[in-house]
Amino acid sequence: MSDCPVCGAVGSQPVWAEGAFVARRCDHCSVVHVTPGADGGRGEIFSEDYYRKNYIAFEDVRLDYAQKLVARVLDLLRSSSRTRRVLEVGCGPGYYLRAFQAAGWDVVGVEPAPFARRYAHDRFGIEVYAALEEVPRDELGLVTFFDVLAHVPEPFSLLRSAVGRLAADGSVAVKTPCHSAAMFAALRLVSKVTETRGLLHVPSQICHFDAGSLRNLIRAVGFEEVKCAAIRELFLPVRWRDNAQVALYTRGLKWSGLFGMLPSMLAIGRTRT
Repeated sequence: MSDCPVCGAVGSQPVWAEGAFVARRCDHCSVVHVTPGADGGRGEIFSEDYYRKNYIAFEDVRLDYAQKLVARVLDLLRSSSRTRRVLEVGCGPGYYLRAFQAAGWDVVGVEPAPFARRYAHDRFGIEVYAALEEVPRDELGLVTFFDVLAHVPEPFSLLRSAVGRLAADGSVAVKTPCHSAAMFAALRLVSKVTETRGLLHVPSQICHFDAGSLRNLIRAVGFEEVKCAAIRELFLPVRWRDNAQVALYTRGLKWSGLFGMLPSMLAIGRTRT
């Protein structure tokens, strides 16, 4: 049995399985870890085609959502840092950083996907680096991970490395799907009659959090104060044919009806030990 990729503890219980994929909940930190992950094919998953079809094709919708999410972050943060510079790890094509720019912040990003990295720079003038180690060590007031930590094999190590670049009064913001024990129990039953791994984004999503395990993770990297709030996820139009779409989303931070059972959460870590 593998050690937990978040806390390193040994000991877990199976909560879901489908085909070759097994999800186990850590007995210590409660994070659910899926094996095998998508380590070998991540470049294929987050390709130019992926970003063109899922991001650029819906750029107005995504920019609108990013603006609202960033406003929610800043409201929860009530910026206590004197440094208005934000680093987004896994920034994709730069939509959230563009929203921070509009709010008056200096921005910098990390994005391993070459196409998304170039797009953020060419479209919005954002400096984006391929790896965290390449980012200049300027003082940061905020580090963000929006729908990123669930997709990396060692989220604790990545989060700790990024947080280490913060100013003394800096904060961290994490957005990720909220996959509760009840959700896994329900999907375990449904998977007996139909495939459910798409709802869990398996295999691209490796680690699954609920509010408790996300708070544990942020506290583990040194934050005493952690706020966690449920937020509305963005769902894009569904393509029935090449030129026909049915919009199943509602703009902004609102539920999209059919997909309302899939919540996300936003956690803000402040006041480091």
